[in-house]
Amino acid sequence: MRFGIVGTLNTTIDVLTLNLLLWRFPIHNANLLLLFNTIAYTLGALNSFGLNKYWTFKRRQTIIGGEVVRFAIVNVAGILCNDSIIWIAARILHPLIASNLLWANASKLTALSGTMILSYLGMRLWVFANKSQERRHSDTDRKLAEVQGKRLLTRYSLSVILPAHNEEAAIAETIHTVIDTLKEWVQDFEVIVVNDGSKDATRMTVEDIAATDPRVRLINHATNQGYGAALVSGFEAVTRDLVFFMDSDGQFDIRDLERFFPFIGEYDAVLGYRINRQDTWMRKLNALGWKMLVSAVFGLHVRDVDCAFKLYRADFFREHPRNPL
Repeated sequence: MRFGIVGTLNTTIDVLTLNLLLWRFPIHNANLLLLFNTIAYTLGALNSFGLNKYWTFKRRQTIIGGEVVRFAIVNVAGILCNDSIIWIAARILHPLIASNLLWANASKLTALSGTMILSYLGMRLWVFANKSQERRHSDTDRKLAEVQGKRLLTRYSLSVILPAHNEEAAIAETIHTVIDTLKEWVQDFEVIVVNDGSKDATRMTVEDIAATDPRVRLINHATNQGYGAALVSGFEAVTRDLVFFMDSDGQFDIRDLERFFPFIGEYDAVLGYRINRQDTWMRKLNALGWKMLVSAVFGLHVRDVDCAFKLYRADFFREHPRNPL
């Protein structure tokens, strides 16, 4: 839909420019029509770069040189395709339509319909593809993986936050699974368990693990402060490049995090969602209401806003510390 809206605006600029040229310089010659069409198409293409980059495909805010080159190549191909179609259409329609404007615009619309798919596929799959960040660090990651004998998935270091309240039955297995998984993916990571006033053996279990593994850290709340407060304490304690959190009760599989790493180099956050949410209809209804409220108040459109499986850049939490009030 966004590409269609941008395309409509670009087409308006394109067609309007062509008609202004035809109005100022009336012609009924296919070769001159090619020149006017090239000028009009180029103006529409220049407008499309910013809108497609920042709105349609929502790419990073800085302009990458490679994107400009790829954009230029796609649009040169688009102009050649557009000119070829319009030249053929103009020659065919020339003896059939006497009006200059009607003849030119009929040829133009034929050419536009022929280049629309080419333009979309070029923009989506090549110009603004999600591969720039991966290519930039692929060589470094590959060399590290070869040296360490690991399948490293990211060059960034990682802090994992596990909020825990009365999780003695699952906390040890969760921590060990996280460590065993991440040590093959990430060169440097830490696991921060926030014990939110547990009444069982959660604290003792984590302390035993932390005593033998320096990658595990424990933060204690003397009383239960709630899930949000536990997360905040964890966010304030992170020391690595990225921050990931999930529940400690084993309902999520840390291995699903593998799919997130290719995107975090370009986006500020990668947010998981539950495909088949195992909740009662009442909880699902409450979640829908909360999602709509968050969307309306903050303009934040997230598929599953409550899903406790999210990856962020840690700089955000350092730049926005907890309000002391």
